[in-house]
Amino acid sequence: MQNNLGFGNVRTGHPQRKSRHLKLRFGILGVTNISLIGWLVVNYETAKPLFLYADILAIVLISGVIFAMHKRINKNIEKMRDL
Repeated sequence: MQNNLGFGNVRTGHPQRKSRHLKLRFGILGVTNISLIGWLVVNYETAKPLFLYADILAIVLISGVIFAMHKRINKNIEKMRDL
């Protein structure tokens, strides 16, 4: 069934939109994580210990968020397959 805007099945619109937003955030967090890792590699000898610890903590936290988002994206994909 087509909705008024011609974007396909009305029932799959919400999971698709949600999945798209999660993928966008996933990509932004991935690039941020890569940048933090790059900064750590370049500056590990000259940076203050506080910055190093903060960077490592940020890498660990963002990696955890990325992992959780990956699971949510997979759940949304499974929901769309069931429709």
